[in-house]
Amino acid sequence: MTSTVSGIGEIIALLPYELGFLPADSLALVGIHEGRLAITARLNRPAQLDVVDAARQMAAGVARSRPDELIVLCYGGFMQGDRDFVDVLRWELDDLGVDVSHVASVHGVQWRAEQCACGCCPHELVEVPEAARVAPVAEHVLRGVVPASSRDELGRRFDIRHPLVAQAVGRALSGRSQRCAAADEPDTEGADALQRILCRAEKDVHCLPVEVLAAATAAVARITVRDYVLAWLMPDFLSPEQVLPDELDEHYDLGPAPLHARDEATFDDPVSDVAGRLGEWVACIPREHSVPVLMLIAGVQWTTGSGVLAMLAVERALAVDPDCRLAQLFAAALRGGLRPHSGEQRSA
Repeated sequence: MTSTVSGIGEIIALLPYELGFLPADSLALVGIHEGRLAITARLNRPAQLDVVDAARQMAAGVARSRPDELIVLCYGGFMQGDRDFVDVLRWELDDLGVDVSHVASVHGVQWRAEQCACGCCPHELVEVPEAARVAPVAEHVLRGVVPASSRDELGRRFDIRHPLVAQAVGRALSGRSQRCAAADEPDTEGADALQRILCRAEKDVHCLPVEVLAAATAAVARITVRDYVLAWLMPDFLSPEQVLPDELDEHYDLGPAPLHARDEATFDDPVSDVAGRLGEWVACIPREHSVPVLMLIAGVQWTTGSGVLAMLAVERALAVDPDCRLAQLFAAALRGGLRPHSGEQRSA
C-alpha cells in the first residue's frame, strides 16, 4: 500500500485496523522510518512497579527496527505511570538516536498531545478523524478488516466455531493411519487437500468434505509438510526450495507465494485470503490437532507485520502444546520485537 496518513490524529484512526482491535487502557508505540510507519506495538498499561522493566523491554524491541522517531499513544488518559514509562523509554532510546517525538493521550474518540516535538499538535481535546476519511483505513476495509472490540475478542477467532465439523474431523483423523508417508509414497491426498484449503476458494473451508479437512490436517502434522507450507507463506524469510525439498514431490506445489502474488493482484489480496482460510481451518478442527495450523497462522501474520495476531496464535498453540519448539521460538521472537524482514510499511 502506498496511501499516506497525515498527523497523529490519522495515526490514531488507523491503529485499530493495524492491531486488529480497539486498544483500551493500554500504551501503543508507533515507529516512523523515512516517513513511513515502520513498527507498531501495544502493551497493557503496566503497574507502577513494572513501569521500568516494561519500558526497557519495549525499547529493546523498538531498537531492532531502528525507527527515526517514535510516537507513544496513551489510551484512557495520561497518568503518572505513563509519564515514567515515557521517561525511561526516552532514556533507553536516546543513545540509539531514536527520538520520542510525540506523546498523545486518547480519550474515546478524542485525543490531545501531551508532548509534541513539531509544535503543531493540539493540547486541547480534538476529535479523532473519521476513519472512513483516512485512506489506509479504507484499504483495510476493502480487505475485510473490522477491528474487534478487544484483544480477547480478537483471539476468539481461533476458537472452534463449527463443533460438529470438528467432531467429524476428529473421528476421521482417529481412523487414519498415523504413520508418515514414505518419500517414495507421496501423500497425494494430503497435497490435494492442502491445495483445496489454501489455494482454491470454491467453498468456505468449513463446507469442504470432512475427508479433505482430515487429510490436510494430517498432512501438516508432518514437520516437513508444515515447514514447506510455512516457507510458502514466508518466502522472504524461508525458501521453500531449502526446506527439505527431497522429501516432498511436485504434488505439494502450492503455486506462487501469496506475498509475492500480492504484487500481481488487482483487487483481491492473496495474503489476506489465505490468512482468512487458515483462520477458518483452525476453527473447524479439534483443538488437539490445531497446533500446526496455528503455527502457519503465526507465520503469515508475523511476516506481514501483524504481531498481535501472530502472538495470539502462538499463545493458543502453547496452551495446547507447551513443549512445541516452533511456538516457543516464535514467542521469543515476537516478545523480542524481531521481524522476519522489513515488511510492508505505510507512509506517514
